[in-house]
Amino acid sequence: MKKIILFTLFSYFLIITNAQISQDSINRLKNDLQRATGVEKIIKFNHLAVYYYSVGKYDSSYYYDCATLSLSKKINYLKGIKASLSNMVEFEYYAGNYNTSLSNLFSLDSIYKIIKDTTLIMINYRKISITYKAAMNFEEQLRYEKKIRETCELYSIKDFPNNYYNNNFSGIGDAYQNLNQLDSALKYFNKDYEISLSNINGTDKYASLLNLGEVNYRLKNYLISLSYLKQVENSYFKTVPEFNIEISKCFYKLKMIDSSFFYANKAYSYSINITDNVSSSENLFTLYKEIGKIDSAFKYQNKYIESKENSLNTKATMNIQKMSMQQKINEEKLAEKIREEKKRRKENYRMSLIAIFIPTFIMTLYLITKKRKNNSKVIKLFGLASLLMVFEFISLLIHPIVEHNTNRDPVLMYLCLLIIAMLLAPLHSKLEAFVNKHFTNS
Repeated sequence: MKKIILFTLFSYFLIITNAQISQDSINRLKNDLQRATGVEKIIKFNHLAVYYYSVGKYDSSYYYDCATLSLSKKINYLKGIKASLSNMVEFEYYAGNYNTSLSNLFSLDSIYKIIKDTTLIMINYRKISITYKAAMNFEEQLRYEKKIRETCELYSIKDFPNNYYNNNFSGIGDAYQNLNQLDSALKYFNKDYEISLSNINGTDKYASLLNLGEVNYRLKNYLISLSYLKQVENSYFKTVPEFNIEISKCFYKLKMIDSSFFYANKAYSYSINITDNVSSSENLFTLYKEIGKIDSAFKYQNKYIESKENSLNTKATMNIQKMSMQQKINEEKLAEKIREEKKRRKENYRMSLIAIFIPTFIMTLYLITKKRKNNSKVIKLFGLASLLMVFEFISLLIHPIVEHNTNRDPVLMYLCLLIIAMLLAPLHSKLEAFVNKHFTNS
């Protein structure tokens, strides 16, 4: 049940999650990237990240998530930042990089609080709780499950999905169970079961029964545990390896060995991923070892070790892919930095030429007027042009500084430029008087 919840939560994407993208669409997207800019480019990056994750190409997915995040931060596009961080949370979680995953989750928490989205805050707290659980930091798991409850109680039940409120009892119970505070775990699991019997939306009676079966097993109430687990047997949990392992263990404690092996083998047969194989093969290895069947125990011990190694190899592969992509991203950033540096040098060179040209032009014009007795209207026109050159050059220098410091806010930019214009007004008057005096007809 916990794995089903985990899978559901970590499959949550914030942008274009259900997009079905064909290979032709991918090729078109890559071609369009050459022309796309701004938000349009971010959306295309995100499409590609989601597609590559869905087909298991995690290195490419990670690359496009990083590209989405980098460009989104550059233009302060919150939707893009949310989407990329959410995807990267999932990648880091399954790669076993729980600290990095948590760091991204905390960044998302800050964004959700800024936009005041209670539902996303609840979802994010649950993800943080699950990640702390995977990292075996059960104190923090409990703290965030309680934060979910505290936050829920501040708002109306209509402000967020019911399951985050109603299922929170099971989340708190699970944290207490992991801390081996079994009496507290039983208390919250019972509350969760009571709610599930009320047929409230967002609750699951069978999940509640499974939790009660697990905690009673750990309390050594094996008959009570079995009574709960048997009620789960004909539900959708019957093909879930975790359920079959739990009921197998319970039968073994009750000395019902045949039934124990029956469910242990069912768990193994239903294992469809590495995590399931690790748990189910370990259970069979332990059972055969307990009854003294060394050959069978050795067989499943090898399968357990193999599954464990495959799990570690999968995480290692994802991390190697991540490192390769980070290297590629770093190389692209360096190339972009070099391009920007060349562009900046070119701009500085042009600005220097303008800075040299303006005083040279004014000085030349001034010398011409000194040698002439009568200054034509053309000379006067050039004089006024030189005045415009000075102020346009000042504007050229000031505008990027104002734009950067105001974060391109039009109101702030307008106010700053207005203040600067007011400060330059006296200088403008003096220069205009100078032009009228020296560049007019004598």
